Amino acid sequence: MVILMYGCYKDSQEFIPHTSLDATFALRSFAPKPQSYILDISADTTVFISETGKILSIPKNSLVLSDGTPVDGPVRMHYAESNAMSEFIFHGINTLIENQPVYVMKGVYVNFYYGNEQLILNPKNKNLRWIIPFDKEEKDTRIFVSQGSEDRFNDLKIPGNEHYNPEFGHFLVSTSAGLKFIKGYAMPLQTKSWNVIGSFSSREDLVPVHGCFDVPAVEDNKQVTALLISPGERSMVLNYHAVEGKSGYCLPDISLSETMDYWLFVLKVQKGEMLSYALQKTNVNELSTGIKPEFKLSTVDGVKKVLESIR
Repeated sequence: MVILMYGCYKDSQEFIPHTSLDATFALRSFAPKPQSYILDISADTTVFISETGKILSIPKNSLVLSDGTPVDGPVRMHYAESNAMSEFIFHGINTLIENQPVYVMKGVYVNFYYGNEQLILNPKNKNLRWIIPFDKEEKDTRIFVSQGSEDRFNDLKIPGNEHYNPEFGHFLVSTSAGLKFIKGYAMPLQTKSWNVIGSFSSREDLVPVHGCFDVPAVEDNKQVTALLISPGERSMVLNYHAVEGKSGYCLPDISLSETMDYWLFVLKVQKGEMLSYALQKTNVNELSTGIKPEFKLSTVDGVKKVLESIR
């Protein structure tokens, strides 16, 4: 496969400070806005290469207006990516499908505009795809998508009517420095959605977990966001749900490894826009028997750094 590379223009990143009493919104405010690029997609194939080596292949006529009209001229692409556990959290990705945890390796988000009008994939030519560098093929790797919403965590789903097993191999790319081979995964792309690769757990030591805990003195359960985190090359981020009318927060009915350690993270937004958080290592036995989070007062930047430090 030979691809031609074309230049692009990148706008600066922006950071949105915390200004809400909604804990989920406050947590999502840690994520920078998607980066913005201007792409000329008039060539037979246009390629965008990110700073981390991810490659987006855009064949001609693969993006159209909502009425199907082809686009002739530069387009603006909004782009974001997740490579670490903290980034999955900041972008609101709940790695769960029908109460089955998903362990995610990499994720990308794109959206395209022509002027002020949002573009869609050409129904007759759905050929956009990502090539994501990987040293080796991972077992049972699949494609998942998650719709972007800025005010809540978003569950993953398996794309409809698409092949959800990514292709692993070597890809020949033509760049300004010459031809080079890229080893990794290629997968079809959905726009206005997070596209991630990961897998369901194949471990044999899974046990059912029913974990709940209380956060006293909370007037509105939106003031609290609670997450169960498994960091590493395959990251898991599960969002606790609030018990309506009570101060309790519970995991969905799931099965987790009984020999692995996890992190419980709880963020509480107080009046005056102060933040307090609890972070503690735990396991499935402690999750099921009950946990009492111990909170610390912190700045916005302090909470952000705590999450980024989890490995």
